[in-house]
Formats: sequence, structure tokens, C-alpha cells
Amino acid sequence: MGKLLFAQKRLDEIGQLVSSSTISVDANLRQQLAQEFFFHLLGAVEYLAQLINMDRNLGLDVSEVAAHKVSKKLRSIAIHDPLIPILDSLSVDTKREPFPTNPFSDKGYIYRLINYRNEVVHRNTNPYHFSLGSGPAFAEFWLDPRDHSKGKTGVCVDVDLKNIFNFVEQQIQAALPHV
Repeated sequence: MGKLLFAQKRLDEIGQLVSSSTISVDANLRQQLAQEFFFHLLGAVEYLAQLINMDRNLGLDVSEVAAHKVSKKLRSIAIHDPLIPILDSLSVDTKREPFPTNPFSDKGYIYRLINYRNEVVHRNTNPYHFSLGSGPAFAEFWLDPRDHSKGKTGVCVDVDLKNIFNFVEQQIQAALPHV
């Protein structure tokens, strides 16, 4: 799936900035790579929802397709469809649902991904936090860029993003044989 490859490319570029200790140097590049990573990774989820809508002849208008809407439509016609729990794991309403207790659980990863995409892509929020010490800057994300009181991840951004990427990729790979 092309969108996963695009997200992986941006993840690799972020990893190169981290490994070369230059992640804190160019704010515009850092923000661009984060925006493109979030955009493409969630784009892969949205494309999966489109594929399922077409494959199952759900009849949802292509401009209205989203993982949660496809899941709801599937549930109304085939309650035991194996795609329902996969789609549910790839969807969360960050406006209505509280921040997850464990931000590193599957639910935490998808919540943070959707929230980061919304904040970084749509509002140009900076999700990064840098801890400066005697060595190179340590780059991590705010758990919730809307509310810094929730704290920081404590995980280097490239590792955190790789974990989020792996979760989404695994879910998509689990869905594809059913489409």
C-alpha cells in the first residue's frame, strides 16, 4: 500500500535526523516530516476503509467513508464480519473520548496518531519537546499537544513513531486478506 510506504519514508527521514543529532536544528523540516508521516499513515487507514466500502458494496459515498462509518455499516449488515474489530481498532473520536490511560496501548497509539494528525496537519501545532543536557537534545513528543499537563512520552520520537507505524501496519495487513 503506497501510503504506508510514504509514511515509512518520512519515518526513516525522522530517524536519520535523530541518529545524526540534527532533529532540533531545522524546525520547518522537522514539522514537515511529522505532518507528512501523520498524513500518510492515517491516509493508509482511510484508503483501507475505501477498499472495504467498495469490496463489500456498502454504498457509502466515497466522500463520507471513514473507518468508523464503514465499521458501523458492516455491523448493521454482518455483525460478525472480521473487519469490524480491525476497523474499530483504527478509529477513535478524540473530541469525545478521553485520553487513554495507557498512551502506549493499541488504543493509545491510534488516539495519539489521530490527535497528532489533527493538531500537526490541520493546526500546525508543534508536537515536539526537546530535553537539553550535556549531550545532544533528546526529542520526544508531548502525549497530547493540546494539553502539556499530560506530560511527555519519554520515548525518542523515532521509536515512538515506529511503534505507532507498526500497530497501524499490522492492523492493515490483518484486514487485507478479507478484502
